[in-house]
Amino acid sequence: MIEVNRKVTYRLYPTRRQEAELLRAKEMHRQIYNAALEERIGAWKKARKTISFVDQCRSLTQVRNENPEYKTLNAQSLQITLHRLHLGYQAFFRRIKRGEKPGFPRFKNKDRFHGFGYSSQTGWDIEPGINPTNGRDRNGKIRIEKMWVKIKGQTRNKGQYSSMEVVRRNGRWYAVATMQCWPV
Repeated sequence: MIEVNRKVTYRLYPTRRQEAELLRAKEMHRQIYNAALEERIGAWKKARKTISFVDQCRSLTQVRNENPEYKTLNAQSLQITLHRLHLGYQAFFRRIKRGEKPGFPRFKNKDRFHGFGYSSQTGWDIEPGINPTNGRDRNGKIRIEKMWVKIKGQTRNKGQYSSMEVVRRNGRWYAVATMQCWPV
């Protein structure tokens, strides 16, 4: 059978303390993204040198050692933020090769940076509730870093979660999980 990836969106209902923690994590991810972009731009302007994703992951280790506040965040999650920037650069150079309008990666202000992600299940986990009438997921909870947040939402298929993004849209928090499932 062929595996199919499905996105499942859960609405998060954090307490005030949890929301403050989510906002802090989002801001720290935004700062890493902007600092990495500034590093790439500076290296190119000063020495015509390109900095790779791997180089920035190595420097992320130094940042985490020098700033203990970044140690509270999952290292793989911070790498995903760096990978987003890397993908932006790849798309930029691809558009240049095609002769299209390039669209250089931009610095992100608080309104343009929507969230952060996790790969596999390091740093997060979902415990969906079970609706007794039909056996489908209903209200449950999700672990983000070390806190459990209430969620609402349901999946239509059974499968295994592979990644997740925490997103803030219109003042509300969502967890968008990618699930590998097998069609019925």
